[in-house]
Amino acid sequence: MPLRAVIPFSVAFGISFFSLVAVWHVWPWVETVGMASALPALVLAHGIRYLGVMFSITGVVRDELPEVFRKPATYGDLAAAFLAVIATFALRGDWPLAVPLVWLFNIVGTAHFIGDLVVGRMFIRHPGHLGACFFHVTMFLPALLVTHAIIFYLLVFGV
Repeated sequence: MPLRAVIPFSVAFGISFFSLVAVWHVWPWVETVGMASALPALVLAHGIRYLGVMFSITGVVRDELPEVFRKPATYGDLAAAFLAVIATFALRGDWPLAVPLVWLFNIVGTAHFIGDLVVGRMFIRHPGHLGACFFHVTMFLPALLVTHAIIFYLLVFGV
């Protein structure tokens, strides 16, 4: 496989795989527990995005990973993680701004991932430059993009 195709293939395969998981396992659970219980769990899963700080650590990623990708990947993931945790507290505490906070988190988090995909495609010349973060991009990103889609669906249509 050509090196330029490794990351797009992996991300596309991951999105397809996690979409099947969502259709076969996550969505039936969402229908069983309802939106009020499912939404906090789906949002809180994005708290794992604190791992985006790995993009700022030389040794975890290669020196050749461009700063134009490295810094937004680091700080965008941290912002999404903080927003996810705040939105989850709001949902669990039944705050009046809970749903707008979920919208904010979901828009920011999705936009960040899409931006990473675009910038990464433009500037990452070799998948090895991602180092250990290759798994972040090709596993966590697809899984969490699928949960973003489920959250958008729940916000717009409910269960």
